[in-house]
Amino acid sequence: MTNTVTIDLKTYNKLLVNTLMYNIKKEEKSNMNNLIKQIEQWSIDKGLDKGNSFTQFTKTIEEQGEIAAALCRNDIDELRDGIGDVIVTLVILWHNKTI
Repeated sequence: MTNTVTIDLKTYNKLLVNTLMYNIKKEEKSNMNNLIKQIEQWSIDKGLDKGNSFTQFTKTIEEQGEIAAALCRNDIDELRDGIGDVIVTLVILWHNKTI
């Protein structure tokens, strides 16, 4: 029998952000905070801050598929790109749910 835990989207996003930030040094946290602010501003400039959160979440899942494909092909450039895209989609999703 499989045990399943259900959490809401806001809690899920907090866990993801906390996981990303967990072991980052203080100066790296500052860099990450600056990156997050830049992504948030970019999303505002592109009008993505007014988007549907579920649609943004599905973009995250799509990008995770690209990571899987890059891993299967052992394509480091595509892997790097996919990880960056996932981070961007998660930041936008988090921003949309907290503004």
